[in-house]
Amino acid sequence: MRGAKRSSPVAEPDQSGERKIIHIDMDAFYASVEQRDDASLVGRAMAVSDPRGWGIVATASYEARAQGVKSGMPVGRAKLICPDLRMIKPRLELYQSISAEMGEILSSYTDLVEPVMLDEAYLDVTIAAVGSSATAIAHDIRHRIKADLGLIASAGVSNSKFLAKLASDRSKPNGLLVVPPSRAADFIAELPVDLFHDVGPATAAKLLGLGVRKCTELRDLSLETLVETFGKKGRYLHDMARAIDHRRVQVPAEKRSHGVEISFRSQLTSLEEVRRAFVPVADRVWAKCAEGGVLFARTAIKIRYADFRYFTKSRRLGRAGDSAEALRRAVDDLVDDLPALEDRVRLIGVSVASLLPAGSPPSPPTGEQLDLIQ
Repeated sequence: MRGAKRSSPVAEPDQSGERKIIHIDMDAFYASVEQRDDASLVGRAMAVSDPRGWGIVATASYEARAQGVKSGMPVGRAKLICPDLRMIKPRLELYQSISAEMGEILSSYTDLVEPVMLDEAYLDVTIAAVGSSATAIAHDIRHRIKADLGLIASAGVSNSKFLAKLASDRSKPNGLLVVPPSRAADFIAELPVDLFHDVGPATAAKLLGLGVRKCTELRDLSLETLVETFGKKGRYLHDMARAIDHRRVQVPAEKRSHGVEISFRSQLTSLEEVRRAFVPVADRVWAKCAEGGVLFARTAIKIRYADFRYFTKSRRLGRAGDSAEALRRAVDDLVDDLPALEDRVRLIGVSVASLLPAGSPPSPPTGEQLDLIQ
């Protein structure tokens, strides 16, 4: 059952007429998670295979990339060019969980967040940056991702999604690049056109046939020529070559779950401290449910230790939760099932799923399920 629909907020340009867009991109996401969790992988050429089991590289560490290993490369070829390559099986559920944590960080700055993949997103901070700056927000986001998740993210800041994305790509790894509108034309002038989003090998080959390798050469082609050659994409190429991009940050139209996670400067050391800390987190999650006019049929909790190991437990309820007290009880029941703490706790989280519109029949599908992930 899908959650209640909500309208997408819209940010108007600031007094200068410019939007303020940030693109956040986690560096070598899957590989970085594995290196974070296994010290023996740090500094080594390693890669994570595709979670769909297609026998290709999903993400390679920067040490492997330096030897020519690339995402999308068959694993056999990757091992030929990098004999010492260590291949790691993907832990997709962990990556999804970390992506959700990143989403919570981003959403604390603005409601205008557009997830693209598990490891990247656009933010429109035109309103959020009033009294601050988009650059300061991007810097703060990167700091929080490092402190809370133990991972590195790069960021691009500009007045459009197109430029922000290019800027984050150019700042990798572990960088922040700001492209003011006044510098946009110069910034993209010498860039190869195959770096543009949506310019794949086939489009790049066609452009090469027209003598186009760099953006400056693309600007020399008329709109008519581009549309005749590429159809609708011709308009896109014409506009991107001139840094014209009016696309808005698109907020997902519906939520399938709600969650809140918080981290602690002074880490928790006892199960009772953890239990008490869950109460205000659960209340914040219920506030999101109430605002969206939904009940919940599934509850989950998460704890993350100081060394970034984590546990999650989830349970389907026998009756749809319809109040803050119901969520507190459900969370408390899950805490009862936690094992003894093995280390200091640096982060806890509560989430609800299987959302039902308020007024739905009180009983979701019967049965109970308990999950434990380490």
